[in-house]
Amino acid sequence: MFSKTCRPQPTLTWLINNKQIDDHTILKNDGKVIVSRISIGGAERSWLNTSIRCQATNTPLLSPHERTARVEMHLRPTSVMITNKPGQMSADSEITIICVTHGSRPAAQVTWFRENRRYTKGKHSEFTNETTTVSKLTMLPQPEDDGAMIRCRADNPVLRVALEDAFRMSVVYRPVLTMSLGSTLNPNDIKEGDDVYFECNIKANPKEHRISWYHNDIQVSQNMSSGVFISTKSLVLQRVTKRDGGLYTCRAANQMGESSSQAVYLRVQYAPVCAQPSPLLIGARLDEQLRVRCTVNADPADVTFYWQFNNSGESFQVSPARYVSTGGTSSELRYRAASERDYGALLCRATNAVGRQKRPCVFQIVPAARPSPPKNCTAKRIILHNEALLSVKCAAGYDGGLNQHFTLDILGENGRTLSNTTANFMDMIVWFNVSWSAVDSLEDDEDLAVTARNSKGASDPVLLRDLVFRDAEKRAGEEYDTDDVFNDIDGDDIF
Repeated sequence: MFSKTCRPQPTLTWLINNKQIDDHTILKNDGKVIVSRISIGGAERSWLNTSIRCQATNTPLLSPHERTARVEMHLRPTSVMITNKPGQMSADSEITIICVTHGSRPAAQVTWFRENRRYTKGKHSEFTNETTTVSKLTMLPQPEDDGAMIRCRADNPVLRVALEDAFRMSVVYRPVLTMSLGSTLNPNDIKEGDDVYFECNIKANPKEHRISWYHNDIQVSQNMSSGVFISTKSLVLQRVTKRDGGLYTCRAANQMGESSSQAVYLRVQYAPVCAQPSPLLIGARLDEQLRVRCTVNADPADVTFYWQFNNSGESFQVSPARYVSTGGTSSELRYRAASERDYGALLCRATNAVGRQKRPCVFQIVPAARPSPPKNCTAKRIILHNEALLSVKCAAGYDGGLNQHFTLDILGENGRTLSNTTANFMDMIVWFNVSWSAVDSLEDDEDLAVTARNSKGASDPVLLRDLVFRDAEKRAGEEYDTDDVFNDIDGDDIF
C-alpha cells in the first residue's frame, strides 16, 4: 500500500522486478492524498528477494518519486537427507553420520533422534548458510543400538513444519550375557538335595555359535549320572551338595569374539560336618585336664552342639555345663580321665536350621604313651645344587596321643643328633636332608637312626646304616651331570 500527496495530482505505478503491474486498488483519493494497494496471490519461492516499487509522477519533466520494498519469505525445508547411511557397524567403533537439509528460511534446526527420543550422546557439529544446514553426528554404536531407528529432523522454527530422514542401525558385537538363578528359586533357601537351575540370556549379532558354563572358573560338562544337564541356554544341577556352591558364569562366542556373563553365587545350605580329621586320637594321663575342641563347617553357621561319651561299658550325654561355644562353629569340652573307665570316645554333633550332623566328630581318648617308630623309611644319596646330601624319608607312626617330633641321630659312644623335625600335617611324612659328610665320618661302631619322641618318651629307633651304604654302593661308578640331573630335585624325583 502506498500513499502520496502532491499537486497537480500524481499518477501511481507499481512495478515488480521492473515489470509494471496494472492490477492495483485506489483506497483513497481526496484530491490531496492518493492511497493505492496491490494484492498478489499464489506466492512462490521464486519471489524471495523480489523488488517491488511504487512510482508517483505528475509531470514527464521530472523523474518520478518511488519507494522500493524487498520481499522476505518464511520457507519450509524442501529436503532432508542422511547422505552416508552406514550399512553394518561394529560396536565401540566410531562413525560419523551427515544430515543435509535445503530450502528452509530461516535456517532449519536439525535434531537427531534415536527411536523417539532426542539423541544427545556423541559429538554434534553444524554448518549453516541462508538455505542449507549440514549436521554431523559422531557416535560410538553400542550393542543395544542394534535395530534402533536413527532419525534426522529438520524444523523451520517459525512455520513449525519439519522433514525427516531415517535409517535402522545394524550393529555387530560380541555376545552380551546376563546370567540368573532360576526364576522359581529363592537364592537364600537352597539346601543340599535340592534341584537348581541357571538361565543364560544372550544377545549377539551375529548369532552365538558356542555356549559354555563354568563353576569357579572350571568348565562344567554334562554328566547325567551326576545330575548335571546342559541345554541350549540353561544349566540344571540335581541333588546339589555343598561342593556345588560357588560362583557360576556362562560364556558365549560368535565371529566378533567371546564374552562372559557376570558371576552368580550359588549358596548351598547344609547340615554341619566335621572340619577336622575324625576319629582323632588324644593321649591323656590320668587326672590330666583336657580341652577338646570340636569344629564343624555348616551353613547357616548358627549351630548348637551336643557331646556324648562312649566306652565299652557305658554311653551318656555330656552335661552342657562342661562345654562352651568358642566362635559359632566350634565347641570346647573340658574333660579329665579320673580312672581307666574314663578312657573312650567323645562324640561331638551339631545341628543348624538345615538339620542334624549325620556323622559325629570322634575324639578317642586313650592313655598317653610313647610314640610308635616311624615306618617305611628310605635313605638315599642325592646331589642338590652341587652338594651331596643324605635324604631320609619316613612315614610317621602313632604319636602316642601326644604331639611328637622326630630326630635323625648318630648312635654310638659319641652319639649326637644331626637333625630335628616334625611331620607334614597333610600327609604325615617326615623328611631329613643332611650333609653326606656326616655319613662319611661314621665310625664302625656307629649307626644312623630315626626316632619319634613325645613327652612320654622315645620310640624304638629305626636303623638306617645298611640302607644308606647299600644305596651308596649301588651308585658307585655312576656318572651324571649334577646340574642336568639333580638341580632343583624334589621328593617325587628322589623316591
